[in-house]
Amino acid sequence: MNTYTVLVEVAIKIEADSRRQALTRFGNMDWSLKAPDGSAADYTFVDYYVVDDDEEVNDYDPVTQVNGRWDDGEEFEGYLVHAFADLEDGDNYTDDDIFWYGLSRETIEKAIAETGECKVHGGDFTITSIVD
Repeated sequence: MNTYTVLVEVAIKIEADSRRQALTRFGNMDWSLKAPDGSAADYTFVDYYVVDDDEEVNDYDPVTQVNGRWDDGEEFEGYLVHAFADLEDGDNYTDDDIFWYGLSRETIEKAIAETGECKVHGGDFTITSIVD
């Protein structure tokens, strides 16, 4: 049997009185992940951070412009992707401008550095480069 790593970026809202309490509650969550066949999944936290609803805590992940191709080979250029499903006030984009949510620039860069491309949504499309 082969082992595969599936990288997922997800935001989890936790009600708390402080960042420390939020991180404590996050750390104490039950992370018993199971596949549909009942087998256990092993996990490693790659990165996490806390963001207040009204305050930016760390570096903001900007909208990223990418080039790539569809699974039929047709190429696309200049599509916009964003790590989160909510845009900051200063982004100058609307929801209609964003092609895909859920990919950070860092994730795309890492995938391209390791494999030369970033396959998305089961290979429905592949990001081949970032437009700087």
